[in-house]
Amino acid sequence: MGKAGLKTSVDPLYRYSICAAVIIELGSLPFIGWDPLFAYGLALGTCIAIVNYRILAISAKLALDLGRGISLAVIGYIVRLAIYGGAFLLSYKTGTAAGIATLLGYMTIKLGIFYLYGFKPGFASRSYKGVKLKDLDQDIWAAEKAEKEAKSRRKKRLRRKNKED
Repeated sequence: MGKAGLKTSVDPLYRYSICAAVIIELGSLPFIGWDPLFAYGLALGTCIAIVNYRILAISAKLALDLGRGISLAVIGYIVRLAIYGGAFLLSYKTGTAAGIATLLGYMTIKLGIFYLYGFKPGFASRSYKGVKLKDLDQDIWAAEKAEKEAKSRRKKRLRRKNKED
């Protein structure tokens, strides 16, 4: 996937994540009223979640392209974990409400993913008229299974033949 393909697939995700943060903020108003520290923590958590998602995409692409999958994945994970921890510590030292809001902000990217790839496709009408679907009996796993079964049948026949001789 090129840079343009990644940009078009990620931009709606960021928008839905920010919408989720706005909904969380509006939902908090009846319970805690307007708390600037809560808004700060939520904004910080949402920004960190988006940055960490981008780091995840970059580290996964590098791991696949360079062939050093495990080492780059572990390094990317440690970097993302350190960013999550540092942002949480920063916001928690500011206030408890900011710390809780930061944790909620971390969830906004996940809510955006759930909506974009889970709920939204479910609302669209699904029509498979004129679409050629793959025959599942012709996939690579079915071929491997048939080959293994054929080998085991050959071995059984050879064993019976050897016993008869």
